[in-house]
Amino acid sequence: MRKRLTGSRLAMPVALCLLACLWAPVSGDSQATQQGQASEEKGKTLEREEKSQELGLDRMLKKIHWLGHASFRIEGETTVYFDPFRLKKGAAAADVICVSHSHSDHCSPEDIKLIQKKETVLVTTSDCVKKLSGEVVTVKPGDTLTVKGLKIQVVPAYNTNKKFHPRDKGWVGFVVTVEGQRVYHTGDTDFIPEMKKLDVDVALLPVSGTYVMTAEEAAQAAKAIAPRLAIPMHYGTIVGDEKDALTFKEKSGVRVEILRRETR
Repeated sequence: MRKRLTGSRLAMPVALCLLACLWAPVSGDSQATQQGQASEEKGKTLEREEKSQELGLDRMLKKIHWLGHASFRIEGETTVYFDPFRLKKGAAAADVICVSHSHSDHCSPEDIKLIQKKETVLVTTSDCVKKLSGEVVTVKPGDTLTVKGLKIQVVPAYNTNKKFHPRDKGWVGFVVTVEGQRVYHTGDTDFIPEMKKLDVDVALLPVSGTYVMTAEEAAQAAKAIAPRLAIPMHYGTIVGDEKDALTFKEKSGVRVEILRRETR
């Protein structure tokens, strides 16, 4: 014989049912709120990281000095030069000098001697060695090495639609990590497929045309590389002018800073 539920015994299941019905939407709302808070916090974290990266990039920009043509000095715990050319007397001494190839406007023994110390290390291609003295490390595309604390990735540099810089010469560009920022000096090159695989923060790109990329081609390269900052070079000395730099800035689609040429 079945027993009938009456009084308080009947009320208890009903109350439990009501509580379950009430709890379900409250639990859903709470979960949605928690997800929203987590998403908001993640967004704030990403924003802080982006601001931190930009501050680091701005600090790095202050340490990059364009010395004309394809010549740069980057100051930090280790002072590194790229392709020193037509330097003034009194230029700061170098810890590391990276030379991309043997053409005289890039491998200039007279300029190198102005900044070379006994402890300076030169990083360059094999065809430059006979022109230089001191400690020289020879490299080729694909090499990676650490010199005086600097991580250096050696990458190809060559022409695709002209004959000034043949690929079979094995000439190079450099990706150097300075205080956490990966700085890419292309050397003399056109827009080449290998650029698409690079992960860099700062790209120093030639824009003059004739021997290297035109400003328009350099802008295409910048879009492919997608650095957080691009700086035009290889103009204003032998070929090209500031108009090329301005065209590059207009068309590149990335942040571009046109540096004032420094004399020391």
